[in-house]
Amino acid sequence: MHTPPLLSPAIWARDYAIIGLTVGSMSPFFVIFDPGFAVLAGLVGGATGALLGAGLAWALERVRGVLPLAVIVPFVAAVGSLWGALAGTLGGFGSLGMGVGAIPLGFVLGACTGMVTLGLGFLPHLMLATSGRSTASVVALGVLASPVMGWLGLIALAGATFGLWLFLVPVLAAAGVALDRSEQRAKRLSQRAAAEALVAPSAPVAHCSTAGDPGRRAHLTSSFVAL
Repeated sequence: MHTPPLLSPAIWARDYAIIGLTVGSMSPFFVIFDPGFAVLAGLVGGATGALLGAGLAWALERVRGVLPLAVIVPFVAAVGSLWGALAGTLGGFGSLGMGVGAIPLGFVLGACTGMVTLGLGFLPHLMLATSGRSTASVVALGVLASPVMGWLGLIALAGATFGLWLFLVPVLAAAGVALDRSEQRAKRLSQRAAAEALVAPSAPVAHCSTAGDPGRRAHLTSSFVAL
């Protein structure tokens, strides 16, 4: 039987478009206070964010159970850096007061901001999506935090390589926690099913219909973090 996708490209496109629009516009505005830069960077961030979100949902469905989160999360943070660099560079062309100097500034600021945005937000968004819950809370937090994301990007830039690991270490730690909990849950469900089969192998299990869906969810979620 065909297993339906766990991640919706349409929902991910919507979420990433919203984040790209708000972070892309608010970050440069509250750092360099250039409305022309902010408007163009936000438009580019929103349009490319929709493509990025749909692409990530499609790709994650295909690497589920193949790559661990310890590999996926840093890779997505690097993709976020490229995403931000594109939006920031093109946003520099809309600068009203900085001239051509806004273009390299947009590249650097956008790259750092994009890395921080996905480095911090990707894993919570993924965990909500794979558990079947709404991702609106993560998107709302991203929107509310958008005015300070540019400053967080500058902090990461100031720390150079240390700045990158400063944001990735807690994310990877959270990935380890998610790995442990999802695997333990899947193991408990598997042991319970095996025990019931040994006790009454030929008898129908009354609560099968209610236990099937959580078991499938646990299995699909844990497959993202299988080593």
